[in-house]
Amino acid sequence: MSKKLALDWNDFVHEVSNRVKSGWSRDMLADGLSGKRVEWQGVVDEMDLDDPDAPGISVRMPEQKVELPNGARIPIDGLDLPIDESAVDDWKRVRIGSTVIFSAMLSASPFPAIDVVPVSDTRSVLMVRLTDAVLVDAEA
Repeated sequence: MSKKLALDWNDFVHEVSNRVKSGWSRDMLADGLSGKRVEWQGVVDEMDLDDPDAPGISVRMPEQKVELPNGARIPIDGLDLPIDESAVDDWKRVRIGSTVIFSAMLSASPFPAIDVVPVSDTRSVLMVRLTDAVLVDAEA
């Protein structure tokens, strides 16, 4: 059983930003974070729960910025949540635009849980890979 990470969304992004800004290597960014469960709050943007192989939800999060070693800042304001198949029915009761509290695990797969991925010479994105998302609570 994974342990819960005691960082809210803002503290998590702040910690990741400090690691990225300090030049931590790609392999080290998720040290101590991979395999931990988080519990965060966001707003449901998109839902694809009918895909039997990969049900998922997109959640809008409070925008934060991660500073790169070169001083550039990457905005992060959303997450894609792969839904645990045992939790799909719970998520089907949620509407787009609903505020939800969810629990998910920071990936411990071969792909890093946290990664800065260059998409062009001048732009990068911050990847936060989560798995096994379950619904904790949703607005009525």
